Amino acid sequence: MKKFSVLLMFILSFSASQAQIQVGFKAGYNLSSFIISVPSNFYTYTAQSNFNAGIVVAFPLGGGFFLQPELFYSGQGSNVNLSGVNGSYNLQYLNFPVLLKYVAPFHLVFETGPQLGFLLDATLKENGFPIENIKSQTNSSGYSWVFGVGCQLPKNFGLDVRYNIGLSHLQADNSNAYNDAGIKNNVFQVGIYYLFENLFPADKN
Repeated sequence: MKKFSVLLMFILSFSASQAQIQVGFKAGYNLSSFIISVPSNFYTYTAQSNFNAGIVVAFPLGGGFFLQPELFYSGQGSNVNLSGVNGSYNLQYLNFPVLLKYVAPFHLVFETGPQLGFLLDATLKENGFPIENIKSQTNSSGYSWVFGVGCQLPKNFGLDVRYNIGLSHLQADNSNAYNDAGIKNNVFQVGIYYLFENLFPADKN
């Protein structure tokens, strides 16, 4: 948490010294599941739907490049079948990606970078059983890498599609809520955003 605070203060301080800072909001759809290192005949994971929403800050680096830190809520997890019993893992994160964005011709946008996520809540719901709180058995933070493409629309709106691949395991050391020691988050996102400062100044004429 301390490292995160230092990084956030650095980014905000650097942003404040730049011209044409772009601040905006974004929201979108999540399709999430788990990546497992060892398949099993006793349980299977399938994708579940959720949403994301948060804020965006982007500032120019020159040559069409931008540094774009974001802070947003992300609903993640996976549906699961445990030996014939259907259920779902429901995870809530506060995610902090720091992306390098390139604005290409024809309003195309490419972005990539690391993401740090802070766990807000984690539950397991199985049909016929009470909902189980598994937050203490889930790592309080996680790392992933983001790949994205998008396009800038008129009126400062934009669309993007992202793939977030988990780099760290979900399970805490004391976990018995998960069935495999190699589980990682796997999230596809489709989002729409609005920036108060246009990425293309020439379009304002």
